[in-house]
Amino acid sequence: MKLLVMLVSFLLMGLVLFGLRQQRLEVHAQCAALYHEIDDRKDTLRNQREEISRVTNARALTMGLRNAGMETGDALQMRDDRTGRVRRARTVPTVETDLVEPLRR
Repeated sequence: MKLLVMLVSFLLMGLVLFGLRQQRLEVHAQCAALYHEIDDRKDTLRNQREEISRVTNARALTMGLRNAGMETGDALQMRDDRTGRVRRARTVPTVETDLVEPLRR
């Protein structure tokens, strides 16, 4: 009789442990699905931000306003952060190709 009670109790404990294991696996699967959904939403947000930045950059706005017949002047030009003056195109420094020439002088 004791053996039968012990076997039944071990069977019940095994079933409880198996149920807890299955529940843990289901929770893990739900977490993985949520993480995938979060990643998908982040990708969507990144794509939306890219599209917004492409449409609303200064050059696109300037071209859109010019096509609509409006003149923006220098309102949408890049400005220096310190002085607020319009940035001009930088001149490209000339690169010496012959590094020995200065030594010959």
